[in-house]
Amino acid sequence: MIAAGVGFIVDLSQGARRVSTDWNKEQRVCARGRGTGREKVVVGDQGRNSRTKGKRARKTMANAGRDLKLLLPRVVVFDLDGTLWYPEMYQLYGGSPFRVGKKPGAVVDRNGEEVYLLGNSKDVLHELHHHEQWKETEVAIASRTDEPRWADEIMRKLEISPGIMMKQVFHHEEIYYGSKTKHLSEIQKKTGVTYEQMMFFDNEMGNVRDVARLGVHSVYVPHGMTASNWERAISEFSAKQK
Repeated sequence: MIAAGVGFIVDLSQGARRVSTDWNKEQRVCARGRGTGREKVVVGDQGRNSRTKGKRARKTMANAGRDLKLLLPRVVVFDLDGTLWYPEMYQLYGGSPFRVGKKPGAVVDRNGEEVYLLGNSKDVLHELHHHEQWKETEVAIASRTDEPRWADEIMRKLEISPGIMMKQVFHHEEIYYGSKTKHLSEIQKKTGVTYEQMMFFDNEMGNVRDVARLGVHSVYVPHGMTASNWERAISEFSAKQK
C-alpha cells in the first residue's frame, strides 16, 4: 500500500502554487507498470534558481542529518542539471574551459556565463561528505546531461568546502544519455544496495516517476535542492524504514 503524506506541487506553467493534501493521486501514477508496492514520490517544496543563504536553513538541514534516531539511506543519488546546479549544460554557449568564479559555489565558462550550485546544494554535499553519521552512505550521480565532459570539469572546479571539490563527494557517477532507471540499475549493481535503501533527487517529474517504480524513495525538486526538502526527504525515508 502506498502511504499518504502532505506537501505541494509547483505549477510553473501557471506561475502559481497548487496545494495538495492527498499524495495518493500523484503516487498512483508511479504504481503503474513494474511496481513493487513500495514506490513513493515525494514532491519537494518551492525554491528559487538562486543560492539560498542564512543560518536558519543550514541549521535546519544539519539537524535533519545529525539526528541519530533517523534511519538513513545507504545510497543517495542526485541528478545534476537543474537539481544541483544551474543552468543546464545545453544552455551554455561558451562551454569549456571553465574557471573558478568570483562568487562561492560557482564557475564561469569561456564566454563568462556562470554555472552555480542551486539552493542549498553546497550545504547538502558538505553534510554528506563531512559528517560522521553519513560515513556508511554512498553518494552517486545519475545524469543524462548533454555535455558529460563539461560536467566533469565543473565538478573538479566547484568547491563545496575549503580544499574539497564537488567531485570528491561522489562515489559513483552515471553520466550518459539514457533512462534514469538504467543509471539507477548500474548504481545498484555497483553498490549491492537494494533500491529500497536508496534515495533519489531530480527536478523532472518523469524521471522521478520512472525511478520510483524501482522502489527507490524518489523526491521531486523542481527548483533544485533546498534545506527544507532535504530535511523532509530524510524524515520521510526514515519513517518508511520503521
